[in-house]
Amino acid sequence: MKKLSLILATLALGACTTVITNDNPVEARSDLKEVCIQKNTNDKIPEFSNYLKNSLVKKGLKAKVISRQEQCPFRLTYNITVSHDSVQRGKFYVFEGRQKLASLGYKRRAEEKVKVRETGAQGQADLIVNTLFRNF
Repeated sequence: MKKLSLILATLALGACTTVITNDNPVEARSDLKEVCIQKNTNDKIPEFSNYLKNSLVKKGLKAKVISRQEQCPFRLTYNITVSHDSVQRGKFYVFEGRQKLASLGYKRRAEEKVKVRETGAQGQADLIVNTLFRNF
């Protein structure tokens, strides 16, 4: 009975947290000083690329938003699913040229909903960038 209670408690707790999956952060390197955020033309939160830019600047990196056609040594690309003006799920990648340097999956859970009401999508962008670039 104790084992069953422990398993149920663990499952219940796991269902209430933000899930960061495929957490493969960018390794610290001296040549990465600027990151270009490739604007997603299908964004349901049009300013989300600017939120990512703000988060990168807070991390001490230069950042700018670019179109898909523009070239940049280091690019952050993403796809997000939106619910109630916040990110429900997302996949984020950092590339150097065509080589993938880092990746992260994000899934908003119940506990995060309360935090998102206070911090909005900018708070979500901060969490994502702080996780992807935690070595900086």
